[in-house]
Amino acid sequence: MENSINNQLQIDKKVRNELKSRSLTFIDPFGNRTTNNYMDHESISKIIRDFKETYVPKYLHQWIRIGTKNDDIISPLDESELKSTVSQYENGQEFVSYGEIPVFIGKYEDFQPQRIVINMLLTDNIEKIKLKIKQRRLRPPADFELKSCIIDPNKKPNISNWKQGTILKSEETIMSSQLYQNNCVVLAKIIRKKIDNGSSRDFQIFVTNITGRIITLTVNSEMNVFEVKKLIQNVTGVSCDYQRFICGGMQPEDEEILSDYGISDKGTIHSVLTLRGGMYHFTSGRQDFHKVPRENVNTIRKVLTFKFKDMNDTQQLSLFELQNSILQAKTVLSILYREIKHIPTTNNIPDLKNIILQLPNDNEDNSDDDENNDLYYDAQDSVP
Repeated sequence: MENSINNQLQIDKKVRNELKSRSLTFIDPFGNRTTNNYMDHESISKIIRDFKETYVPKYLHQWIRIGTKNDDIISPLDESELKSTVSQYENGQEFVSYGEIPVFIGKYEDFQPQRIVINMLLTDNIEKIKLKIKQRRLRPPADFELKSCIIDPNKKPNISNWKQGTILKSEETIMSSQLYQNNCVVLAKIIRKKIDNGSSRDFQIFVTNITGRIITLTVNSEMNVFEVKKLIQNVTGVSCDYQRFICGGMQPEDEEILSDYGISDKGTIHSVLTLRGGMYHFTSGRQDFHKVPRENVNTIRKVLTFKFKDMNDTQQLSLFELQNSILQAKTVLSILYREIKHIPTTNNIPDLKNIILQLPNDNEDNSDDDENNDLYYDAQDSVP
C-alpha cells in the first residue's frame, strides 16, 4: 500500500496536496540545518537513513545517531520511535545528529573502572565531556583527568591502557580528538583531594540491614567500599557480591572511599542484598495466555483482529484512504512494540520485537551501501 502511494507521487507531484504532511528539521554533525516537508505515512527510520546518506560524511556514519534535543539534554530515538511514522511528531520537530562516547571511570590502579555512555555533539569540547560525566555519575563531586585510547570492545581498560592513553586537553573537541573512531573510549581517572593525616584516624560507623540488625565497624576515611564489605562478610558471612550500600540516597561503588560520601565517626550506612531471579514473559513462545497481564492480552487482540480495508483492490482507493490505512496499521504495531519492548527474551526463541522492527529489504532502498543498515544496529546499542 505504501508503495502504491509512492508510485503515484512519482507520477504526479500534485497529488501531494491530497495527503497529510508536516515539516521536520534535521541538524547535521556540523550544526547545519535542513528543513523539508514529509508525508505523514513515511517511516522515520527511512527518512533518517536518507538524511545520513546525504548529509553525514561516510567516515562518521558508524558513529552518528539521530535523536532529539531539549535544552542541553540529548534523547536517543528508541526502536519503537524509529518504527513510528512522521504523523507521531509535531510540525516543526527538530532532530539532531550526535554520537555516543563510552567513558570508563575509576582509579585504574586496583579496581575495574565503571562504564557509562554519554551522548555528545561532534563539536562539543572536552570540558563539556567532564560536565556530562559529573551529571551522570550521581556521586559526590570529583575532578577527572581524561585520556583517550583504542581498546578491544570486549575488554575493560586497565592501568596499561591508562598509561598509554592520549591526554585530552580542555579546548579540544570530539572532532579534533577523533573520539568518533571505532573502539575509541575516554578514560576518566578520579582525582581525589588530599586528606589530612589527622582526619585518617580510625573511627566507628554503624551498618544497618533490612532486618534491623546493626553492626559496628572500625574503619578510617581512606578505606574503600569493598574493604568495608569484606569486614561485613567476616561478621555476617554474606558475600561481598551480594552486598549493596545506600548512603545519603546514593549507591557507592566498590572503589570509592568513605570520605567521598562524608562518612565520619558514628556515621550510618544502610546495607541491602542484591537479589537475582527471573520472571515469565509472554514472548517466550508459551501458548496459553490466561496468566498474561490484561494490557498485553488486549494489545495482542488488536493486532490479530486488525484488517486492511479493500486490500484486494487498492487501486480503487484514494491516496487519502491509503494513507489512513497505513497509519492505522503502523499505530497498532507501535502500540504492541511499546508493550513488549522492555520484556527480555532468551537466545533460543525468536524475539517478537525484531519481527516488528524489521530491516527494510533491498527493494525499499535504492542504495547498496551497507552503511544504510547502521541505523537499526545503532538503535539496538542505544537501549539500556
